[in-house]
Amino acid sequence: MKILIIAKNIDKSAAGIIYSKLIAGMLHCETHQIDILSNHEMFNFEKANRLYVVPDQKEFDERISKFLTIVLRCNTNGINWLSKARKFANLNLRNNYQWIISFVNGGTESFAHIGQHVAKLNKCKFYIHMVDPIPPVRGWETFDLYRRNLLYGIKKPLENCDIFSLSNPTMSRYQAKLLGLKNYFTICNPVYSGNLIQVDKVKDTGTFNYVYLGTLVTGPRNPYKLLKAFENLLMVHPNSQLLMYGNHNRFDRTQIPESIADKVIVEDFTTDTLKVIQKTDCFIDIDADLSYDVFISSKLTMYLSYDRPILSLTGSNSPARRLLNKLDKSCVVSSFDLKEIEDSLISVRKLEVDEEFMNQRNLFLKNHAVDKLCKIIFLKLNQ
Repeated sequence: MKILIIAKNIDKSAAGIIYSKLIAGMLHCETHQIDILSNHEMFNFEKANRLYVVPDQKEFDERISKFLTIVLRCNTNGINWLSKARKFANLNLRNNYQWIISFVNGGTESFAHIGQHVAKLNKCKFYIHMVDPIPPVRGWETFDLYRRNLLYGIKKPLENCDIFSLSNPTMSRYQAKLLGLKNYFTICNPVYSGNLIQVDKVKDTGTFNYVYLGTLVTGPRNPYKLLKAFENLLMVHPNSQLLMYGNHNRFDRTQIPESIADKVIVEDFTTDTLKVIQKTDCFIDIDADLSYDVFISSKLTMYLSYDRPILSLTGSNSPARRLLNKLDKSCVVSSFDLKEIEDSLISVRKLEVDEEFMNQRNLFLKNHAVDKLCKIIFLKLNQ
């Protein structure tokens, strides 16, 4: 089978890391000839047949792009790149492909549009995999006119593709319902390993480290209730630290109570994951405080791949809660109620990495390993 995969920022963003793992898994299938088109040079896909690059172009400012989306009823994110990519495709991508695959997340709708264009050039089938729903659910974006017009930006590719998938069943159903489509399935975010990765703590200093990795404030997701609960925890367990690594652009550091400022370490995003895990006693995941949500954080699959307990702050009917409730030997799930967060910070300390912990995690990892997910994808492509 001759396939072209199209994706942005492969291995260079949270979504790009997911794309990288899925692409690597698909390349391990020797029976297929796979080309890749991206916006940057790629050096870790030796098994790819051809690597094509259309570099990023100067685009509209984010505020202007949002205004144009509202006025024109189309998403203008990446519109200049799309124009360049179409010209490139017309000259270079008439290669008798049998499938075009576009990987898409919020803001990269142009990669779905170029996929649709190349599929038309090759008169072949077209598959879209999305790690974000477009538009996001109400709460992540509160301006309904903008939300509706974001949908127009992905409407034609989704309506014209042969199949599409999203990263959890709730998200898949949400996206399909928006357009009345039925040709969808689910491909979960791949884990980092099919077996639990064991990492020794660098040195036992007697301090219990809670660690959060990722953007601290995004719309309705923020760490402020966690900070208050952590302040109360320190009255009982003063030998605790909260370490947060990520993008802090919207994080108001004045929200850190002065009395615990020395116990809350806020640092920039790091790619040295192993060094962070060596400091970690417990991972923390924070979802949006919404009554209805379809997101599941991409960092959760990384957390689950390592031999550390997880505390998840999430909604009552969220995808994360439905997933983690099945992993009760290694995860604690809390609502956004302050007292429940405080109790959960204590409960998660009691989890031990014993046989039950490891067996439960390993079963999950086996079912979410990239080779198994890629088999599902190829099964769908071959139907």
